[in-house]
Amino acid sequence: MPGRDPQRTAQATAMGPQRATTPRLVRKGFTGPALIGSDGILYGLQVSTPPKPDTYRVSALAPDGHLRWTAWASRPGWRVGDLGAPLVLAPDDTVYFAGGGCRISSTQMRDSIGTAGCLSAVGAGGHLRWHAVMFGLTKAMPQPLVRPDGSLVRATVGPGGAPSPAILNVTVYAPNGIPLRLGTNCSWAATALGAADRLYAVTYFRAPINGNCLAYGARAGHPGSSVVAFSTGGRPLWVAHLPMAPLPEDCSPWALTVDAQRGQIYAAAACNVHGRRAYSYVYALDTKGRPLWMKDTASAAWPALALDRASGDLWLATIGGVQRLSSTGVLRWQITWHTTAIPDSRETLILDGQGTTYTCSGDGLLRAVSPTGHVLWHYQFRVPRYGYMSPPSAVIGPDGALYVSSDSEPGIVAFAP
Repeated sequence: MPGRDPQRTAQATAMGPQRATTPRLVRKGFTGPALIGSDGILYGLQVSTPPKPDTYRVSALAPDGHLRWTAWASRPGWRVGDLGAPLVLAPDDTVYFAGGGCRISSTQMRDSIGTAGCLSAVGAGGHLRWHAVMFGLTKAMPQPLVRPDGSLVRATVGPGGAPSPAILNVTVYAPNGIPLRLGTNCSWAATALGAADRLYAVTYFRAPINGNCLAYGARAGHPGSSVVAFSTGGRPLWVAHLPMAPLPEDCSPWALTVDAQRGQIYAAAACNVHGRRAYSYVYALDTKGRPLWMKDTASAAWPALALDRASGDLWLATIGGVQRLSSTGVLRWQITWHTTAIPDSRETLILDGQGTTYTCSGDGLLRAVSPTGHVLWHYQFRVPRYGYMSPPSAVIGPDGALYVSSDSEPGIVAFAP
């Protein structure tokens, strides 16, 4: 799932490639981020050439590229997938994806902003388990997660911070597909799971939308955001209102990571400050919502986070480089680089079991950074003419192979460990 696990640690268990190798093509015809199971099976969104609205399929691949199964993922006129995160994998290998063949009533179409869509769950062999109707607008990079009991948590947000209270919420889908909404009238930017299945979510809140997220927003009619903790049953436990000094008011939360073992929550946001360019910030809270520390990253990119489960250290990737921070916010090291990516480029970041970082942004350059902050190797992907919808993203297999998918080169390639 996005961030690899429900805590969003973005850390694999195996050690990834430590030296440059020529990538091996696994299979053509795939786009967007891929998923990998504990058994090494890859899952991705397969497209036709040229793409057609009714020819998207979710497929399972063996590491050698052999096709295991496919499932129909779209129909004409329906939005296919959620950009940046079309698939999510449950512990029992059930695959959830946006798309499929829901029967949408005229009432559901009328209540939806945009085009109502479908959320599907398929099990082993690609057999359908259930469908559920989604009511339109979702953010550019939704971050669904699956809890240990197999229920799916999905947060949604409207474009430009203009949500509709009828459709935008945190929704928990039970293993049989029955939905339960947790916070209506909110734009939710990210979620992560903590100890005892406690769910943490961060809202996206921008003025002058009065009445937006009154229960959890910083202040009605003013920009800001909040981190909210929910119990296993969906009851709000506490709300940490932001901004907190010296975090600026106009901040768009982006990433959320939880250290369940040490009881700390980390969030990253892109903030606008009057009189200066936008900057990214990372801040820490305890599990009662109390602020612990905050750092200014001096970078305008949408940041990415990764957590080392053994040491508790936090990795932060922006367009300008990578930082490694201790659990108390102390900078252990920082590596910077120059890039041709646009200033507000999004980042992808994963961490292997030994602390090697693999990161990529809008310049299409995949970099491997050692646990001590040295670039081990890099590989340049071709950048599309009009830029990436999302930069190349990677997953690490149980054997240490690094699998990367990219919008510019539809397909999945593998770097040997």
